[in-house]
Amino acid sequence: MAKLLYVDIVSAIESEIVNGKLTEGSKLLSERELALQFHVSRNVVREAIKVLREKGFVDIQVGRGVFVKKPEPKLVSESLERVLDTSITGMEEILEVREVLELAIIKRVARQATEEDISELKNIFQEMESKKFHVNEFVELDAKFHLQLAKATKNNVFNILSTSFSELSNKSIQLTIYNPMSVNIAQEQHWQLIEAIEKRDEILGEKVMRSHIDDARKDIQILKKHMEEQQEDGRKNSINYDR
Repeated sequence: MAKLLYVDIVSAIESEIVNGKLTEGSKLLSERELALQFHVSRNVVREAIKVLREKGFVDIQVGRGVFVKKPEPKLVSESLERVLDTSITGMEEILEVREVLELAIIKRVARQATEEDISELKNIFQEMESKKFHVNEFVELDAKFHLQLAKATKNNVFNILSTSFSELSNKSIQLTIYNPMSVNIAQEQHWQLIEAIEKRDEILGEKVMRSHIDDARKDIQILKKHMEEQQEDGRKNSINYDR
């Protein structure tokens, strides 16, 4: 029974941190106050706080209390990695969620991006232009571009989710077929996103982002076909060898 109680408390406090009700640096209620709020013993509260600390959500300061920490994107990413993988199915699932996230981000950024935000996006774009033929560096800069979009929302949850999915997406991108044509198309779309933001055009930004995600989806399908062909060739070679 106690286990179920502390899990409920952990879940409730986590939710308040993620949705912004409890912000970084906020002090949690005392053990006594939390025990009264959740109608549990102080031992149950202590167990919940211990779990929250282990998960990186709070910091216990002796003599001062328990304070909220900024959720670590790496922890979120590791949690996602436990349920997703870099198989084709995993890549498709990652992209599906990324689409929802990126569309929400671009609409918000088109409304409220500052000149400084736009300038930073242009700087990253220029860096990407110089690294078109350096796969790993280009992929890292691509992630940096999309993280800058998330940063421009001024929304901490978008930042956390984007950083988490960025780590997963990078692994997926490195597995897809990389060619100069796809890079040029991606760069054209990146510039169109910047233009949409400058024009404060949410509709254009959403349209370009959909095309960007659709192209990524096509790359995954090409990889899927390529892997299936390799498997079929391997099966045929195995049959011929057995003969």
